[in-house]
Amino acid sequence: MNNDEIITDFDNLYRAFLKSKNNRSYKMSAMYFQLDAIAELRKLQRELSDHSYKVSGYTSFTVSYPKKRNILACKFRDKVVQHVLCDNILIPMLTSICIRDNYAGQVGKGTGYARDRMKKKMEMFYFSKGMSGYFYRGDISKYYYSINHEKAIDIMEYHFPEETHWLIEEFVNSTDGNIGIALGNQINTVVSNLYLDGLDKFITGELGIRYYGRYADDFYLIHPDKQYLKYCENCIKEYLDTLDLKLNPKSQIIPFKNGISFLGFHFYVRDGKIDIRLDNKKKREYRRKFNKLCKKVRSKEMDLSVLETSYQSWKNHASYCVDHGIFRYYENKLRELRRKQYAH
Repeated sequence: MNNDEIITDFDNLYRAFLKSKNNRSYKMSAMYFQLDAIAELRKLQRELSDHSYKVSGYTSFTVSYPKKRNILACKFRDKVVQHVLCDNILIPMLTSICIRDNYAGQVGKGTGYARDRMKKKMEMFYFSKGMSGYFYRGDISKYYYSINHEKAIDIMEYHFPEETHWLIEEFVNSTDGNIGIALGNQINTVVSNLYLDGLDKFITGELGIRYYGRYADDFYLIHPDKQYLKYCENCIKEYLDTLDLKLNPKSQIIPFKNGISFLGFHFYVRDGKIDIRLDNKKKREYRRKFNKLCKKVRSKEMDLSVLETSYQSWKNHASYCVDHGIFRYYENKLRELRRKQYAH
């Protein structure tokens, strides 16, 4: 089956439909689509076959956690098309394109893998160089809002088969202007990942940095020489200029002995072992969110089960750290809420 056939195959479209409707059945565009799903899938199949398919537009909303962002949510039919394209062609190819320490948006990777690799790299550096060294912690300023459409399309079309190019262009160009991509589109996790693929290879290849990793726009370098890291920073700035990107001013060089914050955790060496704790900022953020949800439960604006689900999700994430005492506060609050609920 060639790539055109993969995209237009009805079985693939149906599987993409089933994935898309998980937890989204209550959305209006999903409800209308499901009223006559077979006919809607046949219509999509025809549009993809003759290349007449167009993105249907977006619904805009803002999220405030973990940080304030504007999300553009596409219509249900566009989610189906993205699943067909990404799940069957784009994402399976990423592993062979990306370096091992590019962690986002790939099968078998993710935040857990990224944290494990950070721990491993710190151990390797420590046993080789001791505490004499430095981290460079960098991230990109307003990354998703700064991605240039033309450059993103060029990068994507370099890596992916010609049959996918028209569809890639349709999604990348589906937002106004030539700068910025839609947060909320599945395909844009691939776009944002590959937009910095050249930077990964430049840092690990041309600059010769052995201890490096990147998750989306958040990356680190570890090296024994502070001056060399300053040189690397200047080189990275020059490289990012070619992509119309800028380093976040908060990017910095940190002594290895101080450890580093990465993906919500702080990693540092203690007694020859890597100690991992949840960032204080992340602790404060979730406590504020949890307490707001508690108020909604008490005022009966929200069911207790929603709060319990939120907490369990956060606990699964936070359990990676060593400080399990942080859970007592939340579990005491939940017990109190349960007692009050059962008392009524």
